[in-house]
This record gives sequence, C-alpha cells and structure tokens, in this order.
Amino acid sequence: SITCLKMENNSKYCFTGSKDCSIIKWDLSTGERETFRGDKGKDNIRGHTDHVLAIDVSLDGKYLLSAGKDKTIKLWDVHNHKHLFTFSGHEDIVTGIKIDPEKNLFYSISYDKSLKVWDLSKGECIDTLHGHSGEELCISAQSSDNVLTGGNDGHILLWKLKDEAKLQYNSSQKVIDCLQIINSKYFVSAADNSTIELWNAKKKSPIFTLPWAHESNYVCSLTGIANRDVIASGSTDNFVNIYKFSEEEQEIHLTDKLLVNGSINGLGFSEDCSILACANSVDQRLGRWITRTSVYIGITLFHCKTAEQQRNDSSY
Repeated sequence: SITCLKMENNSKYCFTGSKDCSIIKWDLSTGERETFRGDKGKDNIRGHTDHVLAIDVSLDGKYLLSAGKDKTIKLWDVHNHKHLFTFSGHEDIVTGIKIDPEKNLFYSISYDKSLKVWDLSKGECIDTLHGHSGEELCISAQSSDNVLTGGNDGHILLWKLKDEAKLQYNSSQKVIDCLQIINSKYFVSAADNSTIELWNAKKKSPIFTLPWAHESNYVCSLTGIANRDVIASGSTDNFVNIYKFSEEEQEIHLTDKLLVNGSINGLGFSEDCSILACANSVDQRLGRWITRTSVYIGITLFHCKTAEQQRNDSSY
C-alpha cells in the first residue's frame, strides 16, 4: 500500500512511499515511474528495510527525504535515485518529516515522542525536543517558528524554535492524525473519528469544528498550499473532500467531493492548485484497521482550475 505522497514544487513530478519499502517518482505528464528501492528486513542495503511512512522534497527538487518504520531517515538524489546519507537517532518508528523552506534544516517526529531538528549539510541532529505524552503521528511546518505536531495524546503543539518555546492546543479529539498549516495565523487538524477542526494560532481551542467530514470514516490525509484558501481531505470512504477557508467567516466550507477508490493516504496540490494528486491504497498508513478490496494501488489526478474540471482525469 502507498502510505504517503509529496508533490514536487514545479508540479512535474510527485513521489509516493509504500509499505513495500520503496519510493516511486511519478511523471505527471506521462505516467512513467522510477523507483528508489528498499528491501524489507535486509540491513545491508542503502534503502529502507521496512514501511516508508513519510517523504518530503526540497524546494529546488534536487533532494528527497524519506522516513519510516525502520527508525531511519534517508537522503536521496532525486535525479539519479542515489542514496546519499542515512540519518539515525530516533528510538522508534519515524512518522513524519518536513524540510524547512527557509533554512538548511529539516524536522522529524516519531513514536518515541520527540521532535528532532536536523542540519542537512552537516548530516547531524542539532536538537531534540519533547512535549507530547503519546506517539507523534503528524507534522506540518512553514518555518522554524511555525512547526506543528500532533499525536495520540490529543494535543497539538506549535514549536517556535527560535524562541525555544512551544504552545499547546487542546483538541476535543483523542487522536490527532493529520495537520495542515493554512498560513501563519490558521491551521486545520483531522482525527480518526472523521472530525476536522479549524484553529486560530492565537487561541487554544478550535474556532470551528466540522464533525463527520467523511461521515463515520477515518480521515487519512490533509493537504493545502501555504497562504491559499483551498484544503483537501482524504478518507477510507472513497471520496476526497475539497474545502474553501473563509477568514471572514472563520469557517471552512465543503465545495466538492471527488470520487476516488480506496483509502487515500496522501494528497498533494500543485503550486497553483490546478492539479490534485491522490494516493490510492488498500489500507491505512499506520495500520490495517479497514482493508479495501478491488482497489488499484497508484495515484489519481484531478484538474481543479474550474468546477467543470474537477473530475477524475487520469489514474496511473
């Protein structure tokens, strides 16, 4: 099953990670694919030896980071698929990674309840931070002063690394599975009970709650583009929901539902929001609580410039 998806900044390619230990680079214009290989249980290879659970791509598209169940983070050369370096330090499964768009840093979270800050050029961990009382499951970041983490303790933490400070937000949900920053003031979270919450970064409680966003189905993924008002959520209900954020109304509104077969473990918009890529899977990223049959494992693309174009365009 595909566990995660990342759209490249120029929207020519997207990348997916999988439970088969591999990463695939997809050409969105041709459907051609190239594989960064791993091998389950074999420690003598350079790729991953267990499920790949998170990926991110540098702004210039030259480098890719991947992380997963083998407790490691791998740095890859995107163009020749060459493994460059392995970052080690987490004591348990690595569930999320984000590259800082402004600095030569990246951030990682883990079941070991830590947030680690890494120096990409030096290949070393420069800080380890603790704040969650449970396993950390999701991360979203815009800068070193805007790093969000969530987990199965029901809390969301905003880390301001420059000031060595953190803020805690109290969700009504027991588990925070997905996070997406909208801009420096607002973000959204999703829980396994199909609830999506909208937050103002200055308030400790959600300002808007959308219950049953996917009826009673598990929300597997959230995505958006920084400083834009479009958000998407994926689930196990065969639909991707599209929302519009209204700062004036302090709400998010459902604007469309896109039919996609399977559990949608990853979503990614192109930079101009004209393309939405969806990762189709048979089960969830971190487990097999709901397993789908007759699901094509791959990616589905939607053109989203206009309402007329928001229809299933192609699957690879």
